[in-house]
Amino acid sequence: MALSARVDGGTDALAAPPRPAAAAASDFLSRTLVLIPALDEEACIAETVRRWRARGVAEVRVVDNGSADSTALKARAAGAVVLNETRRGYGAACWTGLRTPPSNIDWILFSSADGSDELTEQDAMKWAKAAANGADLILGKRMAAANGRSELSFAQRNGNALCCFWIGLGWGRWFSDLGSRSEEHTSELQSPCNLVCRLLLEKK
Repeated sequence: MALSARVDGGTDALAAPPRPAAAAASDFLSRTLVLIPALDEEACIAETVRRWRARGVAEVRVVDNGSADSTALKARAAGAVVLNETRRGYGAACWTGLRTPPSNIDWILFSSADGSDELTEQDAMKWAKAAANGADLILGKRMAAANGRSELSFAQRNGNALCCFWIGLGWGRWFSDLGSRSEEHTSELQSPCNLVCRLLLEKK
């Protein structure tokens, strides 16, 4: 498997004719598990689940991280598969959600429970193209869109920029946004979500 992606629009001279972008995006989403760690998100979790299901993803999986409200009930009623992780923390919730991925998925997309992670049709087409070109991990950029920036506080925006600067200075890898998970061999696209290939997880 290739460990990087070409997202510049270039094509191989001997490549087969490309599939229509919209069809490729639909196929890509149909092989994607959306993983949503959630803690006390009853006010918004149902709408977030419904929106992802409407996009045609293979499964929406909510990991309830010890909520004191009805997050789990509302997520399940909206059509999500709900798992429970009582150990507090985003990492613990993600790990629980990753342990038994469905056999029919190739990608895991990490989404926030509050609905701030939106994947437009244009975004989906770009992601499908990056995946087809060999990306193992796609990092979304919340800072690229106004709605993504508006979800971050002043401290989050400035702290994010400062961390990206020091990572670039120290390790020579420059990012415009820090997702909740990060790996090498990535492609950055203008969407707030993060996506990882299932095969990459199995190799680890």
